[in-house]
Amino acid sequence: MRRTALLTILLSMLLFTGCQESTDNVYFVMFESTPNIFDSLVYSNGVSVGEIVGAETAGNGVTRLAIVINDEHRELMKDSAAFYASSGRLIYTALAGYGNPVEPGVNLMGFSSRLGLGWFKAKNLLTRTPRAATRRAEQLSEAFEVSRIKS
Repeated sequence: MRRTALLTILLSMLLFTGCQESTDNVYFVMFESTPNIFDSLVYSNGVSVGEIVGAETAGNGVTRLAIVINDEHRELMKDSAAFYASSGRLIYTALAGYGNPVEPGVNLMGFSSRLGLGWFKAKNLLTRTPRAATRRAEQLSEAFEVSRIKS
């Protein structure tokens, strides 16, 4: 319940402050459960690289964050990109040192903690981790849409 309240506050802040970036760079980050995020910026190595512009939680608990990545950081957006929540912030990470660029609108994997990210990497050690993350993000997106339709 507390996470939902924080997510609601975050959305309210975004609606009242408006978005500074163009919505041409919107990507979707899929979480299995609601992440504990209260900062509206997206970070990589301590530097802001984008902004959370929307959040929605379906009845099954799957959460989708819409993020906008600043033009100067678009090179981060590859099929190896993933995100995790840490200290109330959304943090970018790369699941591999390689990857193909992805277009805006794609679903990317999000983890509620750094530990969750590490566990996912360990479970998928023998497979190509970015491919596994893409597959899981798509599954979560489908579950999100089905649950939203039922609600």
